[in-house]
Amino acid sequence: MQIRPLFIMRLKIIFKLCLFWLEWQIRYGIDDKRRTDETRL
Repeated sequence: MQIRPLFIMRLKIIFKLCLFWLEWQIRYGIDDKRRTDETRL
């Protein structure tokens, strides 16, 4: 089986985007939860 370089490049880009999105969600998602919890109290 031959894997095309373009396919690998796309996978790498998608993987990087997923990691960036997850990191962003973790950073700002937790902050938002803290803010909402504080406003409730």
